[in-house]
Amino acid sequence: MQRRHFIQAGAAFAATGPLASPLALAQTYPDRPIKIYQGFAPGGNADSMARAVSVEMTKSMGQAFVVDAQTGAGGTLASGTVARAKPDGYTLLLATGGHAVAGALFNTLPYRTVQDFEMVSTITYFPFLLVAHADSKYKSFGDIVAAARAAPGPIAYGPAGIGSTHHLAGELLARMANVQLLHVPYRGDAASLTALLAGDVPFIIAPPTAVITNIKAGKLRALATTGP
Repeated sequence: MQRRHFIQAGAAFAATGPLASPLALAQTYPDRPIKIYQGFAPGGNADSMARAVSVEMTKSMGQAFVVDAQTGAGGTLASGTVARAKPDGYTLLLATGGHAVAGALFNTLPYRTVQDFEMVSTITYFPFLLVAHADSKYKSFGDIVAAARAAPGPIAYGPAGIGSTHHLAGELLARMANVQLLHVPYRGDAASLTALLAGDVPFIIAPPTAVITNIKAGKLRALATTGP
């Protein structure tokens, strides 16, 4: 299988390759619309980044960059679509951190996560935030740990997806704190945010872009971050 190019959304972009005749390609590329696949629900972090990038690339390249949200299986459906595409530079992948760990999470994949893709550019790196409702009894991550240790069962939390980096961050926190947390998967950051605001889950793990507006509005409280 030939290598595909991607953009990792740290995120970055990747695409299909190697490309034939780089000189000829440089003179004519792009001569038709380019599709950017991302593997998560519309309105979420990956989708927002893909759409922001597509607007600027459309302006600079003179051709439409069209975002396709092919959701499911922790982003691997979108990766598989790009891996199978013709390696001509017209099919790109916005790859999140989930792309990097998919090979370790899934027994089989219809592509090789490293060998079948070609890195194009890193867009951004960002931490995750552990966020609770502003009215929550949890005022710090320590409060969650203490409650989890005292509770007869695991405390629920609501990240986006199964096998996503949101999910893995929660599992890592639970292991490091030696507590039990119940993973309640939602279809994207927008869905998990809605659940948190409605009181369906006590906290979520999400990227800043998904929650910062509600934090600034006083509706949510950030209790911890995976970044500095």
